[in-house]
Amino acid sequence: MAIFEEREMKPLVKIDEYVALRTPVGKEKYFRVVRIEPIPGYRDDFKNYIAGFTSLPSGQKTKVVEEEAKKILAVRDHQLLQYRLIPIDDYAYRYLQYGDRFTLKNKDTYVDKEAIELCPQMAEWFVYEEDVPTIEIYNPGTESLTNLRFRLIGFVYELEEVKTKPPKVTYIPVYFEV
Repeated sequence: MAIFEEREMKPLVKIDEYVALRTPVGKEKYFRVVRIEPIPGYRDDFKNYIAGFTSLPSGQKTKVVEEEAKKILAVRDHQLLQYRLIPIDDYAYRYLQYGDRFTLKNKDTYVDKEAIELCPQMAEWFVYEEDVPTIEIYNPGTESLTNLRFRLIGFVYELEEVKTKPPKVTYIPVYFEV
């Protein structure tokens, strides 16, 4: 089975297995997974996290800044969040790290409902502790949007740091300092 045929979201690791969190510059930290909890289909609307939002006109962009995104992706110390952020309305999004200075995906690449239907993994991301990105939202349609609803599914892993590299680890990309 090809990787893109897998539609169901599953935990990447099991309890008592080891993960290595790796940053883009190659820094690593090792952890043992001590607990896993599912995120049961949380639903919300980005407009609740954008100051003064009334609508998003056609062809325009807006941002959910890091401090507001932390309210959505609430992760505590020693936790890793594996999630899919799935748009309900017809908008696209991408992640930005440190405001506009660094993008996690190709500068002009956004994830939308159609792409997620073809390949659900395109909407799958990882957040370690409170290192939450800014989320940029784009309206590619011809009508203004008054709702920016989304569904969030996934898993929260409780981690325990280990000082030496275990013999077998699952590498997980994170885009912030570890």
